[in-house]
Formats: sequence, structure tokens, C-alpha cells
Amino acid sequence: GSGTFRNEGFYVPEVVLDADKIISIPAMKTTIFGATLGIKNYVGVLAPLAYGSGIGKGAHAANNPEQGYVDLFSYNPAAYTVIEGFWSTEGNGPQRGDNVQHNVIVASADPVAADAVGSYLMGFNPLDLEHLYLAAAKGFGTLDMGRMHLVGPPPHTVRRNFVKSRAVNAAEGRTMYY
Repeated sequence: GSGTFRNEGFYVPEVVLDADKIISIPAMKTTIFGATLGIKNYVGVLAPLAYGSGIGKGAHAANNPEQGYVDLFSYNPAAYTVIEGFWSTEGNGPQRGDNVQHNVIVASADPVAADAVGSYLMGFNPLDLEHLYLAAAKGFGTLDMGRMHLVGPPPHTVRRNFVKSRAVNAAEGRTMYY
């Protein structure tokens, strides 16, 4: 499934649109929306100057950021995902978190499975991450870890409960953890 796009879509570089195959190589990081891995890695393809601010990456969050991640991914889904977890970021990631040595790698031709296993290894329940449901519903891969063929150490033996990111709700003056 190629997915559908909200509104008029995004300004995505031609090199991404025209690529025969894309390999997404994210680092393991936390964010206020959970774990940022292969599918969320596509936020990096947004063309900053096309949005007038020079920043541009916030454009994916105009309505529902979880949908935005999957919409961006839909333009040219990764043929392969390699999640690098030797050094990872926990807490207030992706830029302001703390570095942790985790020493894991997740690789798969199924991008949803890669992100599900990667998020599990970070202490998340993959079933709690909306963008994984959306990506699986659009046919991009398998979310059910029971249906995946895994090799290497059993995931529960290399799982680490990452410190979750927090955001301050200015309107209510309280800290929210994700």
C-alpha cells in the first residue's frame, strides 16, 4: 500500500521520491511521542526552506504528528531498516536526552517489525505507539511480534527501560510523561 496523504502533501526532495530503494538508518532515541526509529526517521527528509521558516520539520505536526510520520513514510517506504542502538538517547530526546550505551542493532526488510522490536527493546509496548498501528493498517508491515521470525538473543534479554521523554503542558503547568 502506498498510503494516502493529508491535505496537499509535503515538499519531499526528488531524490527521495525517485529512489529505487531507501534504507532507513535511525539511531534509537526517545521523543515526546515515544520512540523515534525507522518510520519517524523520515521527518529528516522534509525540505526546510520549502516551509518558509528554514526549520520545516515541524510541518509534520500540523494536525496529528503520528499520521504525519506515516504520511511521509508513504511517499517511498523504506525497503530496509537498520536501527543503530550501540549508543542511544533516552529522556528528553531526540536532541536533549542523555546518551546510554545499549549495544543493540535491529535490521529488517519489514519497517513496522523493525520499529516494533526496536521500541520493545527500549521498554515501550509497541501496541501503544499509534504510528505503528497506522503503518501496519496501510500494509507497510507486521506489528504482531508473535508473527515475526527473530534471530539473535531473545528480545527480553536485551531490553532496557529507557527513561521516557517528558513535556511541560504550559496551559496546565504540569509535566506529562510519554
